[in-house]
Amino acid sequence: MDLPVNILIIDDERGSRESLRMILKHSYNVFTADSGQEALDIIRQVPIDLVTLDLRMPAMNGSDVLREIKNCNPDIDVVIVTGYGTLKSATEAIRFGVFDYILKPFNVADIMSVVKRSVEKRHFDQRQKDIIKDLGNICDGDGTGRKVDAESGSDDLFMSIEKVISRSAPDLRRDTASVDYLEFVRVLGATLESNDPYTHGHSDRVHHYAIMLAHHLGFKGRQAEEIQIAAFLHDIGKIGVTNKCIQKGEKLTDIEKALVREHPEKAIDLVGPLKLAPSILSIIKHHHERYDGKGYPAGLAGDQIPIAARIISVADAYDAMTSDRPYRKALPQEVVIYELLDGSGSQFDPFLVDRFVALIRSDDFVPPSRAAVLL
Repeated sequence: MDLPVNILIIDDERGSRESLRMILKHSYNVFTADSGQEALDIIRQVPIDLVTLDLRMPAMNGSDVLREIKNCNPDIDVVIVTGYGTLKSATEAIRFGVFDYILKPFNVADIMSVVKRSVEKRHFDQRQKDIIKDLGNICDGDGTGRKVDAESGSDDLFMSIEKVISRSAPDLRRDTASVDYLEFVRVLGATLESNDPYTHGHSDRVHHYAIMLAHHLGFKGRQAEEIQIAAFLHDIGKIGVTNKCIQKGEKLTDIEKALVREHPEKAIDLVGPLKLAPSILSIIKHHHERYDGKGYPAGLAGDQIPIAARIISVADAYDAMTSDRPYRKALPQEVVIYELLDGSGSQFDPFLVDRFVALIRSDDFVPPSRAAVLL
């Protein structure tokens, strides 16, 4: 059951303050303050979710109050409601991450719409945190401090994770282009690979290389966003493959190879409840296809393979070769480039290899360690 939402109205004008209170009191717990200092005192005592803030007030103006609120609790959403909006105040509000900016005189529909969006966002963010916490407990232990054996109990581990995602899916069906959703997907992928020191950070790095190449090729909008989501999730099916196979320091047996090759389709099973677009699922499923048709799971060749999957294939291979593995150390850059070129036309799309190698050798190439995640 969701906890009640606490809203604080900050306005030195009684009429405006009371109007907002009357509009919101039937749906939310409403607190009011006629000064910045009174508002900050309330925030320190009550778990406030959303603040509506007037900018022009005596003693402590709205901009100062906004800064203090964010210092006290950066997670509180702030909606500016003012009759004295300026370009400077709007710019400052954006800099401090206000949720929205409404000019007086306001109407009921605008206020209710903004508040509803804020509340929905907070519920969505909290569900994400709860899911990640549940998944973390499963991957790192069972919530009682007992470590889960990911090697001997991989099927149980997979089923436990699948249950968490399935149970939570109805709360997560929203616009996958949102930054909130992308961040959730990123953390989801990172959480599920966190128990393997050799793949920890792999999804972030593959995302970085893939989206850098995609931007270099002119991909933007929905197409680029789908690549981001698929890159973050492309390997989560490995949670259903024993660590013995993934981390083995010698050649795999035919049975072990077959197990590893199941991970793209296991990933589809895991993320199915999230109702991702079919194009995203196709990228995840086919990122291990080969340009010559000798890959898996479907043996697609050439242009039959989604171009986004071909991009992730190159990025995935580059990260694998430039990272330490149980059976070898990271390869030197020129050796990696040689291997990519050697696989051009057989394992990889030759056009993408040429463009990626050119990118690696250019000043535009930024290693993940020196770059923020490219959203």
